[in-house]
Amino acid sequence: MKNTIKNIASVTGIGLFSLFAIASVDDSPSSNVTTSKVKEAAAEFKVTAREVAQAYNENEVAANLKYENKVGEVTGTIEDISKDFGSYNILLNALDFTGVVLRFDGDVSAQLAELKTGQRITAKGVCDGMYFNVEFDSCVITAK
Repeated sequence: MKNTIKNIASVTGIGLFSLFAIASVDDSPSSNVTTSKVKEAAAEFKVTAREVAQAYNENEVAANLKYENKVGEVTGTIEDISKDFGSYNILLNALDFTGVVLRFDGDVSAQLAELKTGQRITAKGVCDGMYFNVEFDSCVITAK
């Protein structure tokens, strides 16, 4: 009986993990925009990390209409530089519980190695909406 309960719990756990993994697959239009297209594109909006995070915290639906799947420039102070699951990321400080994540394509390790936390930068990328933070994909740094 105990083994049956353990097996049911294991299968349920695996099922839930699989469900979350499938649900997290990104098939949005922003994932189809490459870094080279972002470099060439004119920014459709220019904001600070604080402004875009505030917009999402106030009304996510309105912010999505204004920013999501659009190329924009965001300026802010670096809180963290990391590599997670093969992707290079910068977290910009914005609000107490919401930041702005900049995701970079390819190996940008040499470029990111020149940066430091506390440094103010501007990056251009495609806004992918808000999950835990406001996220930008296919980013390029435009000013240090």
